[in-house]
Amino acid sequence: MDFNINFIRYNIDKTLKNYELINIKNQDVLLKRKYVINKLFKYRNYTNYFKIDEFYKAVNIFNKYIHINQDNCTEDFLLILCICIFIVVKFDDDLFMFNFEKINHITNDKYSLEQITYLEKDIIQFIDHKIFFYSIFNYNYILKNYLKIDEKKYVLINFLSDYALISSSLIRFNNFFISVSVILLTNLIIEQNKNIKENLTKYANIYYNKLKLKDYLLEDNFINYITSICDNLIRSIKNNRYSNYLFKNKDNIYNFYKHDYFFNKYKYNKLVKQFIKNIYSSTDL
Repeated sequence: MDFNINFIRYNIDKTLKNYELINIKNQDVLLKRKYVINKLFKYRNYTNYFKIDEFYKAVNIFNKYIHINQDNCTEDFLLILCICIFIVVKFDDDLFMFNFEKINHITNDKYSLEQITYLEKDIIQFIDHKIFFYSIFNYNYILKNYLKIDEKKYVLINFLSDYALISSSLIRFNNFFISVSVILLTNLIIEQNKNIKENLTKYANIYYNKLKLKDYLLEDNFINYITSICDNLIRSIKNNRYSNYLFKNKDNIYNFYKHDYFFNKYKYNKLVKQFIKNIYSSTDL
Protein backbone atom coordinates (compact mmCIF):
# COMPACT_ATOMS: atom_id res chain seq x y z
CA MET A 1 0.00 0.00 0.00
CA ASP A 2 1.32 3.44 -0.96
CA PHE A 3 0.80 5.84 1.94
CA ASN A 4 0.42 9.43 0.78
CA ILE A 5 2.06 12.13 2.91
CA ASN A 6 -0.95 14.40 2.39
CA PHE A 7 -3.15 11.76 3.98
CA ILE A 8 -0.75 11.54 6.95
CA ARG A 9 -0.70 15.33 7.41
CA TYR A 10 -4.49 15.53 7.11
CA ASN A 11 -4.89 12.91 9.83
CA ILE A 12 -2.31 14.62 12.06
CA ASP A 13 -4.09 17.95 11.67
CA LYS A 14 -7.48 16.40 12.43
CA THR A 15 -6.12 14.44 15.38
CA LEU A 16 -4.41 17.44 16.99
CA LYS A 17 -7.47 19.65 16.64
CA ASN A 18 -9.68 17.06 18.32
CA TYR A 19 -7.10 15.86 20.84
CA GLU A 20 -8.29 15.77 24.44
CA LEU A 21 -5.68 16.02 27.17
CA ILE A 22 -5.74 13.02 29.49
CA ASN A 23 -4.53 13.85 32.98
CA ILE A 24 -4.80 11.16 35.65
CA LYS A 25 -3.46 12.37 38.99
CA ASN A 26 -4.57 9.51 41.19
CA GLN A 27 -1.40 7.45 41.75
CA ASP A 28 -3.34 4.34 42.75
CA VAL A 29 -5.27 4.48 39.47
CA LEU A 30 -2.03 4.92 37.51
CA LEU A 31 -0.39 1.99 39.29
CA LYS A 32 -3.35 -0.33 38.64
CA ARG A 33 -3.46 0.85 35.02
CA LYS A 34 0.21 0.02 34.48
CA TYR A 35 -0.19 -3.36 36.13
CA VAL A 36 -3.13 -4.62 34.04
CA ILE A 37 -1.64 -3.41 30.73
CA ASN A 38 1.57 -5.27 31.49
CA LYS A 39 -0.40 -8.34 32.59
CA LEU A 40 -2.31 -8.56 29.28
CA PHE A 41 0.78 -8.24 27.05
CA LYS A 42 1.41 -11.99 27.10
CA TYR A 43 -1.93 -12.70 25.38
CA ARG A 44 -0.58 -11.16 22.18
CA ASN A 45 1.52 -14.32 21.90
CA TYR A 46 -1.55 -16.53 21.92
CA THR A 47 -3.64 -17.38 18.88
CA ASN A 48 -7.31 -16.34 18.77
CA TYR A 49 -7.04 -13.58 21.38
CA PHE A 50 -6.24 -10.15 19.92
CA LYS A 51 -3.79 -8.40 17.62
CA ILE A 52 -1.18 -5.83 18.51
CA ASP A 53 -3.03 -2.94 16.82
CA GLU A 54 -6.26 -3.91 18.61
CA PHE A 55 -4.46 -3.87 21.94
CA TYR A 56 -3.08 -0.37 21.29
CA LYS A 57 -6.52 0.97 20.43
CA ALA A 58 -8.05 -0.74 23.46
CA VAL A 59 -5.51 0.89 25.80
CA ASN A 60 -6.46 4.30 24.36
CA ILE A 61 -10.13 3.66 25.14
CA PHE A 62 -9.14 2.32 28.57
CA ASN A 63 -7.16 5.52 29.29
CA LYS A 64 -10.09 7.73 28.30
CA TYR A 65 -12.51 5.77 30.43
CA ILE A 66 -10.45 5.77 33.62
CA HIS A 67 -9.58 9.45 33.02
CA ILE A 68 -13.25 10.46 32.83
CA ASN A 69 -14.27 8.12 35.63
CA GLN A 70 -11.16 8.16 37.85
CA ASP A 71 -12.79 9.65 40.95
CA ASN A 72 -15.42 6.93 41.31
CA CYS A 73 -14.04 4.03 39.26
CA THR A 74 -14.55 0.98 41.48
CA GLU A 75 -14.66 -1.69 38.76
CA ASP A 76 -11.92 -4.26 38.26
CA PHE A 77 -9.32 -2.63 35.96
CA LEU A 78 -8.52 -5.99 34.40
CA LEU A 79 -12.17 -6.40 33.42
CA ILE A 80 -12.34 -2.84 32.05
CA LEU A 81 -9.32 -3.37 29.80
CA CYS A 82 -10.66 -6.74 28.62
CA ILE A 83 -13.94 -5.10 27.66
CA CYS A 84 -12.08 -2.30 25.85
CA ILE A 85 -10.31 -4.99 23.80
CA PHE A 86 -13.69 -6.67 23.26
CA ILE A 87 -15.13 -3.38 21.90
CA VAL A 88 -12.23 -2.83 19.49
CA VAL A 89 -12.19 -6.42 18.24
CA LYS A 90 -15.91 -6.27 17.44
CA PHE A 91 -15.28 -3.31 15.14
CA ASP A 92 -11.90 -4.35 13.71
CA ASP A 93 -12.00 -8.13 13.40
CA ASP A 94 -14.45 -9.98 11.16
CA LEU A 95 -13.69 -13.25 12.95
CA PHE A 96 -14.49 -11.68 16.34
CA MET A 97 -11.90 -13.84 18.15
CA PHE A 98 -11.88 -12.09 21.54
CA ASN A 99 -15.25 -13.03 23.06
CA PHE A 100 -16.96 -13.50 26.43
CA GLU A 101 -15.24 -16.85 26.90
CA LYS A 102 -11.80 -15.19 26.60
CA ILE A 103 -12.79 -12.44 29.04
CA ASN A 104 -13.93 -15.04 31.55
CA HIS A 105 -10.71 -16.98 31.14
CA ILE A 106 -8.56 -13.90 31.86
CA THR A 107 -10.72 -12.72 34.78
CA ASN A 108 -11.13 -16.21 36.30
CA ASP A 109 -14.89 -16.46 35.59
CA LYS A 110 -15.71 -13.77 38.14
CA TYR A 111 -18.27 -11.92 36.02
CA SER A 112 -21.59 -12.76 34.46
CA LEU A 113 -22.60 -12.02 30.88
CA GLU A 114 -24.96 -9.32 32.18
CA GLN A 115 -22.17 -7.58 34.13
CA ILE A 116 -19.86 -7.59 31.12
CA THR A 117 -22.57 -6.32 28.76
CA TYR A 118 -23.58 -3.55 31.17
CA LEU A 119 -20.00 -2.31 31.58
CA GLU A 120 -19.45 -2.46 27.82
CA LYS A 121 -22.39 -0.10 27.27
CA ASP A 122 -21.13 2.15 30.07
CA ILE A 123 -17.63 2.43 28.56
CA ILE A 124 -18.96 3.21 25.07
CA GLN A 125 -21.20 5.95 26.49
CA PHE A 126 -18.36 7.43 28.58
CA ILE A 127 -16.05 7.72 25.57
CA ASP A 128 -18.92 9.15 23.50
CA HIS A 129 -18.69 6.33 20.92
CA LYS A 130 -15.27 7.61 19.74
CA ILE A 131 -13.72 4.29 18.79
CA PHE A 132 -12.00 5.05 15.47
CA PHE A 133 -8.60 6.74 15.73
CA TYR A 134 -4.92 6.12 14.99
CA SER A 135 -2.93 4.33 17.66
CA ILE A 136 0.85 4.47 18.15
CA PHE A 137 1.07 1.18 16.27
CA ASN A 138 -0.90 2.57 13.30
CA TYR A 139 1.41 5.58 13.07
CA ASN A 140 4.47 3.33 13.39
CA TYR A 141 3.28 1.26 10.46
CA ILE A 142 2.47 4.28 8.27
CA LEU A 143 5.77 6.01 9.06
CA LYS A 144 7.68 2.77 8.50
CA ASN A 145 6.41 2.73 4.93
CA TYR A 146 6.80 6.45 4.30
CA LEU A 147 10.26 6.75 5.87
CA LYS A 148 11.38 3.34 4.53
CA ILE A 149 12.37 1.99 7.94
CA ASP A 150 13.90 -1.51 7.83
CA GLU A 151 12.91 -4.50 9.96
CA LYS A 152 16.04 -4.20 12.07
CA LYS A 153 14.88 -0.84 13.42
CA TYR A 154 11.18 -1.63 13.35
CA VAL A 155 11.34 -4.30 16.05
CA LEU A 156 13.09 -1.83 18.40
CA ILE A 157 10.53 0.85 17.51
CA ASN A 158 7.71 -1.47 18.58
CA PHE A 159 9.61 -2.49 21.72
CA LEU A 160 9.91 1.17 22.80
CA SER A 161 6.27 1.79 21.82
CA ASP A 162 5.13 -1.02 24.11
CA TYR A 163 6.87 0.61 27.05
CA ALA A 164 5.30 3.94 26.03
CA LEU A 165 1.94 2.22 26.35
CA ILE A 166 2.36 1.50 30.07
CA SER A 167 4.10 4.79 30.85
CA SER A 168 1.98 7.01 33.08
CA SER A 169 3.91 10.10 32.04
CA LEU A 170 3.07 9.67 28.33
CA ILE A 171 -0.73 9.40 28.59
CA ARG A 172 -1.12 13.11 27.91
CA PHE A 173 0.78 13.06 24.59
CA ASN A 174 -0.66 12.58 21.12
CA ASN A 175 0.03 9.17 19.52
CA PHE A 176 1.65 10.73 16.46
CA PHE A 177 4.26 12.51 18.59
CA ILE A 178 4.98 9.31 20.53
CA SER A 179 5.45 7.38 17.29
CA VAL A 180 7.90 9.94 15.87
CA SER A 181 9.73 10.00 19.22
CA VAL A 182 10.25 6.23 19.36
CA ILE A 183 11.52 6.26 15.76
CA LEU A 184 13.95 9.02 16.65
CA LEU A 185 15.01 7.29 19.86
CA THR A 186 15.58 4.04 17.97
CA ASN A 187 18.13 5.80 15.78
CA LEU A 188 19.90 7.25 18.82
CA ILE A 189 20.06 3.86 20.56
CA ILE A 190 21.30 1.94 17.52
CA GLU A 191 23.90 4.58 16.70
CA GLN A 192 24.82 4.85 20.41
CA ASN A 193 24.98 8.63 20.23
CA LYS A 194 26.88 10.37 22.99
CA ASN A 195 25.50 13.89 22.60
CA ILE A 196 21.83 13.24 23.28
CA LYS A 197 20.48 16.79 23.44
CA GLU A 198 22.16 17.89 20.21
CA ASN A 199 21.16 14.75 18.31
CA LEU A 200 17.58 14.85 19.59
CA THR A 201 17.24 18.32 18.09
CA LYS A 202 18.95 17.24 14.86
CA TYR A 203 16.68 14.25 14.33
CA ALA A 204 13.57 16.22 15.31
CA ASN A 205 14.47 18.81 12.66
CA ILE A 206 14.97 16.05 10.07
CA TYR A 207 11.57 14.49 10.75
CA TYR A 208 9.84 17.87 10.90
CA ASN A 209 11.06 18.55 7.36
CA LYS A 210 10.59 14.99 6.03
CA LEU A 211 6.96 14.96 7.15
CA LYS A 212 6.43 18.53 5.87
CA LEU A 213 4.78 19.71 9.05
CA LYS A 214 5.43 23.43 8.56
CA ASP A 215 1.77 24.25 7.86
CA TYR A 216 0.54 22.18 10.80
CA LEU A 217 2.95 22.66 13.70
CA LEU A 218 5.49 25.21 14.88
CA GLU A 219 8.96 23.69 14.71
CA ASP A 220 9.88 24.73 18.27
CA ASN A 221 6.68 23.14 19.62
CA PHE A 222 7.38 19.94 17.71
CA ILE A 223 10.94 19.72 19.05
CA ASN A 224 9.76 20.41 22.61
CA TYR A 225 7.14 17.64 22.37
CA ILE A 226 9.66 15.15 21.01
CA THR A 227 12.30 16.03 23.61
CA SER A 228 9.84 15.70 26.48
CA ILE A 229 8.48 12.37 25.24
CA CYS A 230 11.98 10.88 24.76
CA ASP A 231 12.98 12.01 28.23
CA ASN A 232 9.86 10.53 29.86
CA LEU A 233 9.95 7.34 27.80
CA ILE A 234 13.50 6.32 28.71
CA ARG A 235 12.96 7.14 32.36
CA SER A 236 9.75 5.09 32.29
CA ILE A 237 11.54 2.10 30.75
CA LYS A 238 14.19 2.36 33.44
CA ASN A 239 11.53 2.45 36.19
CA ASN A 240 9.38 -0.28 34.66
CA ARG A 241 12.21 -2.74 34.11
CA TYR A 242 13.15 -2.57 37.78
CA SER A 243 9.66 -2.24 39.27
CA ASN A 244 8.85 -4.91 41.86
CA TYR A 245 5.18 -4.23 41.24
CA LEU A 246 5.45 -5.26 37.58
CA PHE A 247 7.82 -8.13 38.23
CA LYS A 248 5.23 -9.88 40.38
CA ASN A 249 3.84 -10.94 37.02
CA LYS A 250 7.22 -10.49 35.27
CA ASP A 251 7.95 -7.84 32.70
CA ASN A 252 5.75 -9.17 29.91
CA ILE A 253 6.99 -6.62 27.39
CA TYR A 254 10.53 -7.92 27.67
CA ASN A 255 9.28 -11.52 27.64
CA PHE A 256 7.33 -10.78 24.45
CA TYR A 257 10.47 -9.59 22.63
CA LYS A 258 13.22 -11.77 24.05
CA HIS A 259 12.50 -14.56 21.53
CA ASP A 260 12.56 -12.21 18.55
CA TYR A 261 15.35 -12.90 16.07
CA PHE A 262 16.21 -9.23 15.50
CA PHE A 263 15.94 -8.41 19.19
CA ASN A 264 18.61 -10.99 19.99
CA LYS A 265 20.73 -10.61 16.87
CA TYR A 266 21.33 -6.90 17.46
CA LYS A 267 21.41 -7.22 21.28
CA TYR A 268 18.74 -4.58 21.71
CA ASN A 269 18.16 -5.32 25.37
CA LYS A 270 21.83 -4.66 26.09
CA LEU A 271 21.80 -1.51 23.94
CA VAL A 272 18.74 -0.08 25.70
CA LYS A 273 20.16 -0.85 29.15
CA GLN A 274 23.49 0.74 28.22
CA PHE A 275 21.75 3.76 26.75
CA ILE A 276 19.74 4.30 29.93
CA LYS A 277 22.58 3.66 32.36
CA ASN A 278 25.54 5.38 30.73
CA ILE A 279 24.04 8.17 28.68
CA TYR A 280 20.47 9.24 29.13
CA SER A 281 20.13 9.06 32.91
CA SER A 282 23.02 11.53 33.29
CA THR A 283 21.69 13.97 30.71
CA ASP A 284 19.54 16.89 31.77
CA LEU A 285 17.08 17.60 28.98
